[in-house]
Amino acid sequence: MTVRIMLGVALIGMCTWAGRSAAMVQVRRIRFLDAVLKEMEMLKNRMLLQRLPLGEAFLHSNWNVFSEMGKEMGEDDALHAWGIVCGKRVCGADIACIEEEELHALEAFFSQLGSSGVREQETLFEGTRTELERIRQGAGKVCSEKMRLYTALGALTGAALVIMLF
Repeated sequence: MTVRIMLGVALIGMCTWAGRSAAMVQVRRIRFLDAVLKEMEMLKNRMLLQRLPLGEAFLHSNWNVFSEMGKEMGEDDALHAWGIVCGKRVCGADIACIEEEELHALEAFFSQLGSSGVREQETLFEGTRTELERIRQGAGKVCSEKMRLYTALGALTGAALVIMLF
């Protein structure tokens, strides 16, 4: 009897853990958005304050996604480099977690990046930052909801399995 109880508790625990693991997609999405927001500010400083060319500004990034974009740019624009980097999945699982909303915002940003004057670029950076912060805020709410939901579903699944098996 004691062994069955211990196995039941272990099964519930494993199912709960599996539920939390499923919700980690949202955590990786938030991590990606945080990194983009941080690196966009640094890119803005390199481009607009230090007056570095676009490709070089990307190359000087500490974030592997932007530095890889700098390597891929050459004569191409930032949108083309972004497409190549997305295809390579440079930042691993985090880039796989982005959703259509942030993908469209980033594509719009990269399509206009480096194609106009300083004032227009400042406006572009500010508008994209505002949009990504709005998306980030919504992603935070979704993350907390899904974390609770998937954890509870995992625990309930584990309990149902215990009832069925024992």
